[in-house]
Amino acid sequence: MLLGEPGGTELGALACGQVWVCPVCAYAVRGERAREAGLLTAAHLRAGGQAWAVVCDPGEVEQAGLAARWQLLSAAWRRVVSGSGWAAEARRSGRVGVVWSPEVTWSGQDGWRVVLRVLLLDHPLREELHQETVARWTSQWAAGAGASGARVSWRPVTDTVAAGGHVAAVCDAGAGRRLGEGALGPADLLARARRTGEEPWWELWREYTRAATPAARGHRSPVTFSRGLRSALLPGLVHRADADLAVEQARATVPALTGRAWRRLAADGALQLQVLDAALRGPAHLSWTLADHGLAAGEPARLAAA
Repeated sequence: MLLGEPGGTELGALACGQVWVCPVCAYAVRGERAREAGLLTAAHLRAGGQAWAVVCDPGEVEQAGLAARWQLLSAAWRRVVSGSGWAAEARRSGRVGVVWSPEVTWSGQDGWRVVLRVLLLDHPLREELHQETVARWTSQWAAGAGASGARVSWRPVTDTVAAGGHVAAVCDAGAGRRLGEGALGPADLLARARRTGEEPWWELWREYTRAATPAARGHRSPVTFSRGLRSALLPGLVHRADADLAVEQARATVPALTGRAWRRLAADGALQLQVLDAALRGPAHLSWTLADHGLAAGEPARLAAA
């Protein structure tokens, strides 16, 4: 469901599986991927491994458009994770795998900003060997970004909450929450456009949807796990596709509402985010939120495409 725009229908819930442009589906998928990242990190730490929360920032980019910035970020990341240096690093560090996710925000002061959040799982190294890894990532990232101020920051992760939080920070951006003062995620832009009806907000949202294409973003999923990472650490973890996961989460968290309540919810993007957030907090919080907004439960009605 694209906040009231035409989309797929389900009895009792709406889900389209468009995890890049639908805040409802993105919230569910990113949250589940963050949970998976926490489970993998816990298993890795129990086995004596170590984890790093890495932020790759392309710095000051000459291209002002979001699509160009996103393409640059994807190209820089490919440079880090390819070639003989990447393979040699795996052998030297005992790297188990990585999880990565792009973070897109906009602010009136800085415009579009795209950074890459990475969770690296490897094994304890001598300090000089770790510094070699840091130096290689920094040089390859800077060369790929080709921008002034390109940087890679590292922080050790010692618990699973921090690991999931590193990925969930992106989840919050896609769910309409502020990452920082003045910084708005894609869902924030859409909610403001729908609330105010002002063309500048709609144009920002349209620019985001144009940029969130496979050619620009270079990532299939908002949160990507390196090949074999899940099976290496948690062989019993069942992998579900993003689209399937979005539908499952919607069915599990959103109850059947009356046709009138669904129509009101579909027309108010900000209200949708409040209801979804309440649903993920628990049944009691959801019931209170629905009652507070006068959204009556009952037999759901299929919504006709506008």
